[in-house]
Amino acid sequence: MMRSADIVQAFPTYILIIALVFVVGPGVVTILIAFTILSWVSYTRLIRTEVIRVRGLDYIAAARVGGIPRWRILTRHIVPNSIGQTLTYLPSDIVLAKLGLASLSFLGLGIPKPAPEWGAMIAAGQPYLEQMWWLSTIPGLMVALFGLGLSLIADGIQEGRS
Repeated sequence: MMRSADIVQAFPTYILIIALVFVVGPGVVTILIAFTILSWVSYTRLIRTEVIRVRGLDYIAAARVGGIPRWRILTRHIVPNSIGQTLTYLPSDIVLAKLGLASLSFLGLGIPKPAPEWGAMIAAGQPYLEQMWWLSTIPGLMVALFGLGLSLIADGIQEGRS
């Protein structure tokens, strides 16, 4: 599994997303599929690292020596103690996906026109920057505030786990 993750990670993320959008066509489903194809690698690596860390702890060794079945050790001890780091990473990954979607929409490869999207709004206001600067500035600020808000949520989750 990790070899296939290495293969997926070897390709530049946005080039692969642009190629998929070009082949299938722009739209919400296409972009979600593209981000899912690329995002599983991060989660796989993160969960694998956490499982290896938790598996080496003393209480897991004590549970093995105590005769607890492997499935119970996995479901009661390893999975619950490995999932927390993934939940901390999730808001950051949502921010990266939103920035990717805004970038694709700015380039005209994102969600098609009648649907409002911050990247498309920034692109639409770009020709009018000198006269009506707020047409591009406000959607750009909303992208930044969205990213800041989710980053603060991730920090709160991290501090709650400590």
